[in-house]
Amino acid sequence: MSIKKNYFYNNILLITQYIVPLIVFPYVSRVLGIEKIGILNWIDNTINYFIIISTLGLTLTGVREVSKVKNDKVELSKVFSELIILHTVITLMIVIIYMIVLLNNDKFIENKNIFFIGITKIVFNIFLIEWFFKGLEDFKYITNRSIAIKLIYVILILIFVKNENDYTVYYIITCLTYVVNSVVNIVYAKKYILFQLNNINIKRHFRSYTTIGLYIVLTSMYTTFNVTFLGFVSTEASVGSYTTALKLYSIILGLFSALNSVLIPKLSYLITEREDSLFKDLINKSMNFIITMSFPIIFCGIALAPQIINIIAGPGFERSIVCFKVILPLIFIVGIAQILSNQILIPINKDKQLAYISFIGAFIGVTLNILLVRVYKEIGTALVVVVSEICVTVMLYYLCYQYTKIKLPFVQIIYNIILSIPYFLIAYLVKSAFIDALYVLIISIVLSLIYFLLIQVYIIKNKIIISQITSISSKTFA
Repeated sequence: MSIKKNYFYNNILLITQYIVPLIVFPYVSRVLGIEKIGILNWIDNTINYFIIISTLGLTLTGVREVSKVKNDKVELSKVFSELIILHTVITLMIVIIYMIVLLNNDKFIENKNIFFIGITKIVFNIFLIEWFFKGLEDFKYITNRSIAIKLIYVILILIFVKNENDYTVYYIITCLTYVVNSVVNIVYAKKYILFQLNNINIKRHFRSYTTIGLYIVLTSMYTTFNVTFLGFVSTEASVGSYTTALKLYSIILGLFSALNSVLIPKLSYLITEREDSLFKDLINKSMNFIITMSFPIIFCGIALAPQIINIIAGPGFERSIVCFKVILPLIFIVGIAQILSNQILIPINKDKQLAYISFIGAFIGVTLNILLVRVYKEIGTALVVVVSEICVTVMLYYLCYQYTKIKLPFVQIIYNIILSIPYFLIAYLVKSAFIDALYVLIISIVLSLIYFLLIQVYIIKNKIIISQITSISSKTFA
């Protein structure tokens, strides 16, 4: 399937990833309140950390290894069987560690019922196998399955979560969707493979599985672990404030992650076939996309943060506004970092170098967490993430330049930053004319979109934007 078709399906998936949180989160935040949201997010984040450790590098190495053998059913079955057995063994070890930690920590014991429910997420993560379908580039299936299950999820939340005492019910439904996704995936996978226990070699995957896994686990020390740390040294309200801002940022970042998901298998294949010029061309297009889209979103998001938080989260989440403003620049920083790591270094097998960088990033993150979070709470956590990601991105860029001579287009970046400053003026003028948060948000977005299109077409002369507008116009008026 072509990149355009895959990206089309990912965009549909992305739309549902926008719509579902925009339906569920405003409802749940108002029903459960900031403290219950904080407790649930802290627990779920802690459980997700165990999932990260159990999965290690499978989410990336799985895509890479499957994409190499996707046209050979025998070898594909063998690779799938080896990876899922390896994942199962490590997950069982992690479940044992999880239980020991759970039963020997007072704060965990306080919420042991929800932590026990969360074990289902860790176990069924074995069968989620998103890496398998991404390696096959079967994004049509991923999209259709995800939309159907998300629709059921929304309906269940609206029916069964009625007051703040239903926070356990909310988490059960959340875990249930994880289980259903996993069961559907493993059944559908039989279309492509035959699971086998004979003639397999787990050892050949162990090095990349653990090396890239080390990179992911260490990276999570300043992205995922920081929420767990915040929960230990601060209040549920602080966790709720930070995770609310983080959730909104994550929804936006999904736009760029969708492109990553599509390109990783394609780039791995191009490296295997030694198509260097096409490889670099796709990287340059990715960078252009990030630069074009991220700065308008960052500037508009900072200018309209109070309105966004008020509309999405509701009253009681005012402390999320500053956090949201602090972490919004990560849209550009992490977008570039994903290109450098996922689209360049992983396809060219620089796993060990990624591990070194992540170790330094983890050290910076943990140190800053200890120094800042006890004093500055949720804002300190936001600052830790931003500083850590900047340091890691700088190191990734240096490494990529050493191996590929690929450069960031700094002139284009500065140009886009300067041309994004008027988004502040647009938001200020709209705020001066209107009081209602929804009116301010809608009118500001419409005017900002008009300004964005004008500068992209007539000032920057962005070929991608112009071609898209031309294509839409020709179809509309044909």
